[in-house]
Amino acid sequence: MRLSAPVTLVCECSTEFRSADGHIPAGWTTRHGKCWCADCTRAGIPVRQLLHGGTRQRRRAA
Repeated sequence: MRLSAPVTLVCECSTEFRSADGHIPAGWTTRHGKCWCADCTRAGIPVRQLLHGGTRQRRRAA
């Protein structure tokens, strides 16, 4: 049995989660190298940042 490396997730609101088995907790959102805790996910912050985030040039390219 091979164990994965420990993972530390840090939300943009500074909430930390340390996972010994490498699994992301239920309720957390991860996209494009960023992560958000369950509270931020419920508040809709990831959706707002993913839809409207980035620079003007990156939004134009999409």
